Amino acid sequence: MLEEELRRINKDFYSRRIDKIEQTIDLEESLSKEVGWGCYENQYQGFQLATNLVNIDWSSTNISILDIGCGYGALARYLREKKGFQGKYTGIDILTTFSEKASELQGNDNRNYFISGDALSYNWKDSKYDFVVSLGTLSVNYDYPEPYGKESLEFAFKLVNLICQLSCRYACLYYPNEKNSPLIQRMTSTDMAFYDPDNIEKMFKEATSGNYKKLITKSYPTADNVKTITSIYF
Repeated sequence: MLEEELRRINKDFYSRRIDKIEQTIDLEESLSKEVGWGCYENQYQGFQLATNLVNIDWSSTNISILDIGCGYGALARYLREKKGFQGKYTGIDILTTFSEKASELQGNDNRNYFISGDALSYNWKDSKYDFVVSLGTLSVNYDYPEPYGKESLEFAFKLVNLICQLSCRYACLYYPNEKNSPLIQRMTSTDMAFYDPDNIEKMFKEATSGNYKKLITKSYPTADNVKTITSIYF
């Protein structure tokens, strides 16, 4: 799928959600909803699970993080405020409106850097990051208006390969869990894609040829919830 088509699908996906946001809600809630989260609490819980890493010295200036599908860069602020993160944060988003807003909101910290572009076609050269996270990119149905299928699975496979290629220590991927989502949700949320965790784990295993230390899948806030993150440790 061409970058321009990916950009169009993403723009339409998020525009539909922004149009539904009530103007009376507070700024934090609004910003979370604009980038696709159901509410600020959902976003916050996702950040907690994605960064729940042991034996990490977040105060080290040598740690680097790449956030694919960074939205407004809220993860950067979470890491700085809640984890005391002192390293380098790089965020990339295919939607220029998101990356520009991220720079506006988080760019006063020169340790934060934002890129406008498609992560799959971006020239990463020999870039490597300690941690690579992607917490929203797979929510979009890339087969839309058709049901999610071939295009969405191909996109997921390419994304998994990319984050494994760029990560040296840890990577994680958020996606809506097909097994935990009611049929009515999948039928009504036609512009969303849902994934079988077994398939996502298989993609990680293939992308790394089995060369990893640990592969974990968790749903939150409970084990039977649709919100799911698969994490891999190298």
